[in-house]
Amino acid sequence: PEESTWHQGAAILGIAMIAMGEELGSKMAFRALEHILHYCDVSLRRAVPLAIALLSISNPQYTVADMLSRLSHDHDTETAQNATLALGLISAGTNNARNASLLRSLSSFYYKEPMLLFMVRVAQGIAHMGK
Repeated sequence: PEESTWHQGAAILGIAMIAMGEELGSKMAFRALEHILHYCDVSLRRAVPLAIALLSISNPQYTVADMLSRLSHDHDTETAQNATLALGLISAGTNNARNASLLRSLSSFYYKEPMLLFMVRVAQGIAHMGK
């Protein structure tokens, strides 16, 4: 059950924290996170967007942004919130135009859901830091 898997979510974030400094380790961890997305339970999928964001923080790569954009439309609300925040984290301070437009479209998509809309606004603020 969900209450007993919080330590596995922390372990997923730990994988990203260990690998975030080096390029090869980041690629290997990214592949492991993709496997977690495909084969693991929903409670573990919730930590994957944040781990992906840690691997490429302030480095908005096309493939990472595309994956997080798909996850931001997930049927699980917590996964969508984490993916939305992760979109802001990967473009933190870069003013990346593609990610800014993704966040604007998410803003119009989630206009009726206040928690997700709040997360979109936080992500937009992180993306435009230092502007």
